[in-house]
Amino acid sequence: MGFFSWITGAKSVDKTLDIIDKSSDGIMKGLDKVWYTKEEKAENFVKRLEIAEQMSKTHIELMKATADENTTRSITRRVTAIVILILTVLSVVTLWIVGKFDPEWAEWMLEVVEYFQLGWAFIAVVVYFFGNHMITRFKK
Repeated sequence: MGFFSWITGAKSVDKTLDIIDKSSDGIMKGLDKVWYTKEEKAENFVKRLEIAEQMSKTHIELMKATADENTTRSITRRVTAIVILILTVLSVVTLWIVGKFDPEWAEWMLEVVEYFQLGWAFIAVVVYFFGNHMITRFKK
């Protein structure tokens, strides 16, 4: 066992060949990903359609489960949605009007709206109540 036995040893040759093989595979996969072919675009499009279809089915099941529900929770859900929609519309209109006269005051109001995450609440309400219609529309 000499100092240079790692060069001539069978195990080191196998390790070296494995490293070269893995490196070449990585390089080829990297080069393959450089070009986005029509086949890959078609495969990704089909995957996105399948995901959208699954989301649509899940949303339909959720809507069926909650459509006939007339409990306090469903009423609260609807009232909350209406309040969020009204607040969003009023905020946009108010910011637009105030922005015409006093831009600094409008910036402060916008910070308040952003602090309370009203935009995300609006998106959540729209997706919950109208998401199924949007997904099925884009599927066609």
